[in-house]
Amino acid sequence: MYPATTTGRNENVFNAITGESASGNTALLTAAVSKSFQNHIKSLPEGMRSKTIQEMLEFINKHFPDEILKFQKPFHERGITLADDSSETGAVSIHPMGKLLDKYECFELPEHLNSLVDNFNSELTLIKNIEEDTETSPFLKKRQMKRFSEPFVNFGRYILERSSPLCNPNNSGGSTYSDCTAAALKTKSNLESWHNSIKFLCEGVFDPLLAEPGSPDYNGRDKDKAIDLLKKMEVLMKTNEDIYYVKIDKTLGMIKRGIFRDKARSYLTGSILEHFIGSRNLVVFQKTMQMFFEYYQFTPEPAFIEISPELNEIIKSYSEKKSSY
Repeated sequence: MYPATTTGRNENVFNAITGESASGNTALLTAAVSKSFQNHIKSLPEGMRSKTIQEMLEFINKHFPDEILKFQKPFHERGITLADDSSETGAVSIHPMGKLLDKYECFELPEHLNSLVDNFNSELTLIKNIEEDTETSPFLKKRQMKRFSEPFVNFGRYILERSSPLCNPNNSGGSTYSDCTAAALKTKSNLESWHNSIKFLCEGVFDPLLAEPGSPDYNGRDKDKAIDLLKKMEVLMKTNEDIYYVKIDKTLGMIKRGIFRDKARSYLTGSILEHFIGSRNLVVFQKTMQMFFEYYQFTPEPAFIEISPELNEIIKSYSEKKSSY
């Protein structure tokens, strides 16, 4: 009796997948393997999906570089024709979120952003249900609105500070101390993840602003998009807040003149976290995040439940009332 061969084992695998003989059917085997990989990718969570795709692309690029070139060629041929004096390269445009994940290796970023939106929506839905409830007594309704409005107004502030009262096990409301501790640790982990996620979003916006003309990282289109986003954010703040804050356009002017470049990234990131994310204005917080999502062409799952200016003012008023209930 002859020993089993590798070909024989492959035939068994093929038969298990397709139910046919492997002889002369390598195309079907290829399709089956490809389909299996596609289904696997689709089944992964967002963060793991991005990481797995990235690792696979790196593997193919390392071991089969010619195949990568064949894959990229059609995209290059459909690329935009740049002006002769353009400072940009003819490289294939990369999805903004994918570019950010790759540069900073923050592959769990989509998952954390989805978690942020989901938690925001949950708190907003709770308050909306209380506000729209017509059966609860006015006294109890006011008491509940006061109780839940105070922490919700601070949703972005807690992200800025990476801490909230619920990070203390004594304030976590669980039935046992073990439950309270677990809830406190989860809250702390979420706030730190969301804080770092927003820092990554800021970093990606500032990269094209601080790239030197003529350097490989410089891209005029990306720079214009980043400036446009920051100017929209400034209009958002002027429209919704009367307080003074550092003007973005003034900072951009300083960067253009070569002043302040070394500290600009951390300064602008801190300013956005302080004045937009931690503003205690839920409209400013939500619209700032939506601007980031639009800039990175990212669609959160679930999408934000939009908070109306009217409900925003009601929540704000309850958060400022002295408790008399």
